Amino acid sequence: MARRALFKLGLRFSLPALIACKEATTPTQPELAGDQSSELASLTFARNTWTLMAPLPDDSPPRDTPSFGRHGLSAGVFNNAAGQPILYAFGGLTTDYDRYWSQINTYDLAANTWGTKRSGFSLSYANGVGKLGNKLYISGGYEFEFGPPLDETRIRASVYAYDPARDLLIRKRDMPRATAEGVSGVIDGKLYVLAGACLAPEGLVVCRSLYRYDPGTNAWTTLAPAPRSHRGGAGGVIAGKFYVAGGVNGTRLDVYDPVTNKWTARAPLPQARGSVAGTVLGSRLYVIGGTGPSGHRIVFAYNPGTNTWTARAPLN
Repeated sequence: MARRALFKLGLRFSLPALIACKEATTPTQPELAGDQSSELASLTFARNTWTLMAPLPDDSPPRDTPSFGRHGLSAGVFNNAAGQPILYAFGGLTTDYDRYWSQINTYDLAANTWGTKRSGFSLSYANGVGKLGNKLYISGGYEFEFGPPLDETRIRASVYAYDPARDLLIRKRDMPRATAEGVSGVIDGKLYVLAGACLAPEGLVVCRSLYRYDPGTNAWTTLAPAPRSHRGGAGGVIAGKFYVAGGVNGTRLDVYDPVTNKWTARAPLPQARGSVAGTVLGSRLYVIGGTGPSGHRIVFAYNPGTNTWTARAPLN
């Protein structure tokens, strides 16, 4: 599969807002004793500003052309023993697909420093990270060696649970099919994964498949597919429903209700956005950066109560 401009961007964004978002109090992220994230989320939301923090580690060699940093990574947040949020960055590629990232990096908001764990994870463009109990779950992605990394020979169905306390990756039951470039959310202790790309008999295809993983039974269930594709989109859980927006430079917003196993279309994004980051903050879905007609800095917030989108402070 040829490289496409959609995957060339690796954002070096500031992380305090994303850390606050990931640990904000929602139906899937209960507030913990000593958790500073709710306070941080409220402060960040009120300021509507971005702050430059310590950059994500990038070991790419110096080159004549500008570096696009690290891209195709997945990230999740887990509180440490003191109740402070720690961001975990898994996998990804450096610069122009010339090297894969095999380390798990951690970002400590309080200290504004990055660290490296002993365990490694080398897949890129996985389906995001979901926090279930005391572990972070990550599914699918592409295994990179050398050459074009986003094709049918490299896409995987693998699932891992990362235990931050033991710094241990645990292999879980594979997904029903190989997937990548998707979006994940956690509802009632189960992981929901909307795949973006899937392996089919004819090769790598854009897909709309939705799966649910139960950590108690280590089993996957196939659910109603999304009405439209959200490959490279953004998503999050609000009030027990799974919101997914954008992808492949699209404007669509679809909401999944696990009670009815049905999808509902809601107000579209003001403009098409692909390869975006996304999170939930203050009961709103944020679509951050990515590719689109207005460049890479655009940020939109969706309010499910009013079914409206609002432009927020752009990335620096």
